[in-house]
Amino acid sequence: WDKVSKEAKDMISKMLTVDMNERPSAEEIIEHPWLKSRAKVADVGSISPDLGLKLKQFRGVSRIKKVVLTVIAQQLKDSELTELRSTFAALDKNKDGMLSPEEIQEGMKKHKVEVPPDLEETIRNLDTDGSGKIDYTEFVAATLQKRQYMRDDVVWAAFRTFDKDGDGSITVEELRQGLQDNHEIAEQMIAEVDLNKDGVITYEEFKKALQGSDI
Repeated sequence: WDKVSKEAKDMISKMLTVDMNERPSAEEIIEHPWLKSRAKVADVGSISPDLGLKLKQFRGVSRIKKVVLTVIAQQLKDSELTELRSTFAALDKNKDGMLSPEEIQEGMKKHKVEVPPDLEETIRNLDTDGSGKIDYTEFVAATLQKRQYMRDDVVWAAFRTFDKDGDGSITVEELRQGLQDNHEIAEQMIAEVDLNKDGVITYEEFKKALQGSDI
């Protein structure tokens, strides 16, 4: 208790006030100087110094890996994405659930994170739906840590999303259905990771495709 700051002691004492009429409301506690100062610290630390690098690295991954990471971003629990959600919220200045190039650049500068010179081109590459902005799922897919998406249970869940008949392999038709894309693109994507050239993706090939780069 001796090591606790005066402001923190003041807030705790007020919260423990027995008389309900004298005890501050939740709204008043949120406005307490100590809590507000801690919120500022948390906000400043909510944007990782390697954000620019992560976004840039995502440009270079294979098409199928981008698709799989997007699936994983949708499947992971909110509790596993606390840090990324905090980063997205810190960047999303107008709170519309989308990140514009200007918002990302402004947020990175504000938090003293290095801004890549080709940031706008990078963002266009991440913008899979052509909106000109990055939505939450696109952002999470690009910034996931390998330790998050390479867990066996996570990889297996993503694999099963495409392995419709559960036979342990992903065919061109299954991938086409999963992507709602044309047959030729599905063939090209399978060819990128089909190591034994049998025309399908096995679980091991799927996993190696995810392991492929540093991202």
